[in-house]
Amino acid sequence: MVASFEIQYETAASVPAPYAHFYHVKASFGDDHLRMDYQLRYLDRDALTEEEITGEGFTLADDFSWHGTLPAVWATEIRRSIEQTNLRAEPANEADAYFKLVFKDEAGNESEGEPTDRAPWEYTAQELVQAVYETAQRERPLHVRYKKVNATGTSHRLSLTLRFSVRRVEVALEWSASGAPPARTQPGEPVRREVDWHQLKDLLRLVYLPDYHPENARSKEPRGPGTFLDHGDGFWYEFGVSVKNPGQKRDVLGEIERIMEGLVV
Repeated sequence: MVASFEIQYETAASVPAPYAHFYHVKASFGDDHLRMDYQLRYLDRDALTEEEITGEGFTLADDFSWHGTLPAVWATEIRRSIEQTNLRAEPANEADAYFKLVFKDEAGNESEGEPTDRAPWEYTAQELVQAVYETAQRERPLHVRYKKVNATGTSHRLSLTLRFSVRRVEVALEWSASGAPPARTQPGEPVRREVDWHQLKDLLRLVYLPDYHPENARSKEPRGPGTFLDHGDGFWYEFGVSVKNPGQKRDVLGEIERIMEGLVV
């Protein structure tokens, strides 16, 4: 059985400073937790001026390290991922970002390499890193809001709080006065419940794919007809107006809407 693991990631060679970075996760399994050592280092910034770094939204002290524990739910998730993983010694594409796993069993035997199916592990690693930042209180839980206003004026709004640190999704659903099902709630009184984390994995993957146009977004909650999304920056983006599909081959906005409407129950 795997007793500890490492994740080593470095952005592709085509990614320039100040964005280029490397992170290293070293973790071991406890009885009811995951012991973590996380190191993040930005690369090749020596040749840049302070203005070139800060002008891209960074600071001069973006490197970060953290030692601590994540709860049992994370140990369970990582073990599940490891059980489904096969490794290959050489990367499939040298131009891709560097992504390497190291597994060590209880006897100290190691296996290492790139996962043959990188995408699930890259996504799990992103969630794991986000859990570290939440637990370290460097970032707050992600808040996503969705609102649909019909031509008749009826509306419903979903507020989702995604807590990566504990892999929990809290959902609050509100109806307008004329649209609320009388047996469920009073107008303006939210129905609150928790949703299984895996149920919303597709939403997490989709929500950042569209093209957002903040110059056309609204800072105040919309009242007129339309479908709107706040993906976490506090602005409301109208489908087809200030947020658009990234291309013609896939209706990402339609997929987001179907997931959100599926929670309106």
